[in-house]
Amino acid sequence: MYVSTSPFNPVTNEISQPRHQRVDAAAAVSFKNAGAGRGTKLDKLYQQGSAKIRFPKHYSDQLEAVLINTAGGLTGGDVLSWDVQLDENCNAVITTQACEKAYKSSSGTASVQTSLRLKSGSILHWVPQDTILYEGSSLCRTLEVDMEEGAELLALESIMLGRDAMGETITDFAFHDRWRIRRDGQFIFADDLRLSGLQTSKAKMGANKAIASFVYVSGKNEETLQRIAGDLRVACGDAIAGFSAFEGKITGRILAPDTYELRQSLAPVLRVLRGTDLPRVWRI
Repeated sequence: MYVSTSPFNPVTNEISQPRHQRVDAAAAVSFKNAGAGRGTKLDKLYQQGSAKIRFPKHYSDQLEAVLINTAGGLTGGDVLSWDVQLDENCNAVITTQACEKAYKSSSGTASVQTSLRLKSGSILHWVPQDTILYEGSSLCRTLEVDMEEGAELLALESIMLGRDAMGETITDFAFHDRWRIRRDGQFIFADDLRLSGLQTSKAKMGANKAIASFVYVSGKNEETLQRIAGDLRVACGDAIAGFSAFEGKITGRILAPDTYELRQSLAPVLRVLRGTDLPRVWRI
């Protein structure tokens, strides 16, 4: 019997197309209140493929979960899904072990799909680290949130166009970020951010290669939200940024020339919104 791993098939005398291994990974986690003042605890955990979730030891009332893609990055045709659910009166922060990477795509688009569900009284801070887009990459990222009245959400996503250390300027890529947030079944926020090589010209982003988008949804009154938005403008310093407070939420974007400068601006902004320090994994 002849066994070959090469693309040449000696039986048919044809060269077959190589088959590329694709990421098809998903993880789901749910939390519940432990009762009797014991805070939030893990309820259910599901992991498939390269999607993993770990729970470092924490010293606050906010449970911390760290998302890991053991595939090391994404390329065309890869699918990565995250599902997070908080029961009533839970408090959790979700982040990532490292920056996600979108590599050059030979065909198709990589997809990252996130679903967040929050019941009344719960607090969720969704603060993953940056996604780095490589030359030739194609990535579609979706964030779907369903929250009940009385829940609180801080959601952050950021991207870096090319690698800082390599001094890259990428010109061939496609990126689509789609956010949909519903409260009690009603849309309260929708946003679509599309970037491509042509849109990173000086007329669009100038010399900036890093961008962060966030939304903060809370039951706080409008006066308090306006005050917080003002604090964010001060915390952001001289960075290129915009913050708007309206209808029970604060939205914002920050531009920076590189990841370092972006984090220098993001850190004080997140401290204002979180009321505490950044997740430890951000500082490793």
